[in-house]
Amino acid sequence: TSETNVSATCTTCQQPGQPAFMGMNSAYGDNQPIYFQWSDTANTTHYNLQIERKNSLQEWETYELVTNATSGLSRQLAAGDYRCMVRSYNSNCWSDSQGDWIHADSEYHYFTLTKTFSTVTFDGNGGFCSIVSQTAINNSPIGELPTPTRDGYRLTGWYTANNEPV
Repeated sequence: TSETNVSATCTTCQQPGQPAFMGMNSAYGDNQPIYFQWSDTANTTHYNLQIERKNSLQEWETYELVTNATSGLSRQLAAGDYRCMVRSYNSNCWSDSQGDWIHADSEYHYFTLTKTFSTVTFDGNGGFCSIVSQTAINNSPIGELPTPTRDGYRLTGWYTANNEPV
């Protein structure tokens, strides 16, 4: 008996189309959800989304790889510089030269998330407060709160403008 290695070439394989991002901004606040949307492409069985972030050495590193991703998925990310790319695959056809299913990559989309700030105002409710206002990073602790003074009163706690305890 003899063995024969046969390498089949798919003659009906079609290259998937190149996806393109749609409706994405170049700047976001860190409390905003980021919606990753791209165009549907022909001859595509699935998509992978790669999100990269610059590290402290200013080099790109993978932040998240979403396999079998769907357009419109969202993420909330920390402040930093990012880029993303979506790859369309035709998993009906294998490419020996790429060592992968045939695919097409989008262009990279670059965006920055910056910390967002708010002004916190302290109302002593008729008493003296040493700090009137303070700038704070949204969704982060602001540290120790001031203690207002007022003759005949004792502070029982701080409340939001909606009368919710802090």
